[in-house]
Amino acid sequence: MEKKNIIRLIIQIVIGLIIAVGVMTSQGAFAEGVSAADRILAIGNGFSVIALLYISFGLLVWISTTGVLDIFSFALQKGAHFLIPFSTREANGKFYEFKVEKAKKRKQKGKGQYMTLLVGLGFLIIAIALTVAWYEQ
Repeated sequence: MEKKNIIRLIIQIVIGLIIAVGVMTSQGAFAEGVSAADRILAIGNGFSVIALLYISFGLLVWISTTGVLDIFSFALQKGAHFLIPFSTREANGKFYEFKVEKAKKRKQKGKGQYMTLLVGLGFLIIAIALTVAWYEQ
């Protein structure tokens, strides 16, 4: 892995843990007098929420790299050029040229776009393990 991807991975994990701790705190995981089962449930809920967020966002990123959403991007660009007064009208190309240009940009980005999805799957594994531990009690 490149150093840039490792830094992105660490940042995503830290942000995920901060959000998960917030959810755990709101569920009462760190309160006094809470039973072990309720504590495990609250911690599992925190990891579940962040796992679903990361997996959803990761799937959106993956779908956007396939070119499926290019038509929406093209329509938004055309609508913005139509609605904004005095905007440049140089973007009068056809959808085919727009799609070819986007495909070139997509190839230049390289790998690392699946990082969010993998982080989400990691959090989901932790959440499933905690859910199983909660059911065992």
